[in-house]
Amino acid sequence: MSYDLGSVRRPEKLMLTALRGLWSPKIIDDVKRLIYKQLGEKNFVITPNGRSALYSILSSIDLDPKKNTFLVPSYTCVVVVNSIKAAGFEVIYYDVALDDPVSQVEHIEKCVDDTVCGIIVQYVFGFRFNIVKKIKEKFPKIFIVEDCCHEFGSRYFSEDKVIGTAADASFFSFDHTKYITALGGGLLVIPESSRLKTDVIMRTYFPRRSHFSELKIVFQYYTFYHLKLKRKESLTARLIFAFMVRVFGFKPTMQSYELSGEFRERDQYNLGLPRLSILCDQLKQIDSIRSYRRESVRRWVAEYGSEIEYGSDDTLRILVRKNKILEKHKRYQGEWFSSPLHPISYKHIGNFGYKTGSCLNAESLCGNYVNLPTGYIHA
Repeated sequence: MSYDLGSVRRPEKLMLTALRGLWSPKIIDDVKRLIYKQLGEKNFVITPNGRSALYSILSSIDLDPKKNTFLVPSYTCVVVVNSIKAAGFEVIYYDVALDDPVSQVEHIEKCVDDTVCGIIVQYVFGFRFNIVKKIKEKFPKIFIVEDCCHEFGSRYFSEDKVIGTAADASFFSFDHTKYITALGGGLLVIPESSRLKTDVIMRTYFPRRSHFSELKIVFQYYTFYHLKLKRKESLTARLIFAFMVRVFGFKPTMQSYELSGEFRERDQYNLGLPRLSILCDQLKQIDSIRSYRRESVRRWVAEYGSEIEYGSDDTLRILVRKNKILEKHKRYQGEWFSSPLHPISYKHIGNFGYKTGSCLNAESLCGNYVNLPTGYIHA
């Protein structure tokens, strides 16, 4: 079966799609229409990335010195923590469950104290249980923000409700590692039932780069994926990629200041017309992209069979013990979380307020499991 996966899988089409955006100033209206079609919520803002969306949400909350702590799952990305601290809040980590590596009510309850004003609930590896209602019942005065960076347009298990519409706010990512991507970009969503200051958040504004800078970003990622990932054994690919790094300073990883614990609002630039055009193209093909991911999961299931401990064509993700891969195929693919605060090493994780040994389930998952890729970018 063939799938129309949009422009990202075809490098030549990627550049053409980006260029087409320069002559389509109304592309933003098309993107907003397609986002509304997926989420069913009208209060949303396109942002430079997921972390800036979270920062904008938290910046709208009146900071109380006596209630200035957010609970964060211990199985997350460092940029989430950086955004929370940049907005003026402290962080407490709560553990996840081994059989469900997402936010758990029982672990959250253990961490709530008089200083807690908010909770981050996240959905990773395709696990999409809606626990927001339970949290609201137990802690009605605490703000809840959903981290939906892995799950744009997905629905909660056993519910005909779109993820990101149950809490006070949610944020998404269109980063180059996500299955719907604009090679960057994010989204903040404020559901109709939110207790946050919707009017304040909806005025969120980030500047845009020049068209030339936007096209340079697209070309850089084309170079990284098409040459370094797809043709990594090619000497020509290696030389071109080295040239890109040397001349443009391109680094397809998190910025060094983020890894050191910073969030710089001044460095956040919103999507311009070229990348909005790529996002529009992706959103139009979202059903085909999901079908491709389901087929990818089925192939992994056929290959690994009983060795798979997490995952199905419903979760669209597969987790396998690292030693199983090494023993059977002598290969290593798709690692997502190298520590409870990815990608920070255990050596430096204490700098972010995390105490090794405090969240044993998360540490076990990080140490023992690999996420096999199902996204078409890595296929």
